[in-house]
Formats: sequence, C-alpha cells, structure tokens
Amino acid sequence: MFKRIIQILLIILLLIGVAYIGVCVVGTQQEITRRDGPKVPDITEAAYSVTVEATGRAIFCKAYEQHGSVYIFHEYWELEGMSFKYHKDDLILDSAIYGKITVRRR
Repeated sequence: MFKRIIQILLIILLLIGVAYIGVCVVGTQQEITRRDGPKVPDITEAAYSVTVEATGRAIFCKAYEQHGSVYIFHEYWELEGMSFKYHKDDLILDSAIYGKITVRRR
C-alpha cells in the first residue's frame, strides 16, 4: 500500500516536471520572438538614421537639411509602440534645444 502511494506521487511529480519544462520552453520562445523588435523601414525609403540626445529616440528619414543648428527631416519614420510610424510632414529640430543630433547615412 505504502509502495503504491509512493509510485503515484512519483508519477505526479514527473508529470509536474514535464509540464514545467514545457512552460519554460514555450515562455522562452515567446520572449525571443518579442525581442526581435520592430521592422525598420527599408534603406531605399529611409536613407538616414537620426538619434536625438535629449529624447534618446531613433528616427529614420528620407532626406534632411541642416541650417546652422536647425535640422529639417523630410518624410520620417518614428518608433511608436512596436512599429515605426510614417510621417509625411517635415520634422524640425534645433540642437540648441534637443542637444546633440546625430545623422548617419544607412
């Protein structure tokens, strides 16, 4: 009788262990999928990547102009949530207000 109870407990513990391992594997896979991040705009559409020191945000733009400390970004993409949102309007930033603005060709 005692031997039978131990066997049943071992089977239950084994099933709990298998279920735990399954949950860990599925959870890890979902975490890896979430870490893939948002899809960045195509390089032919957004030739420049921009970082702004004050906000720490990444912006991608089609073209830009610089007039002294003022930058004008034409047709830009901005990260909103988990995707980049396209803006057809121009974005005007002044490095005197927003700090260092770094523009790099992609």
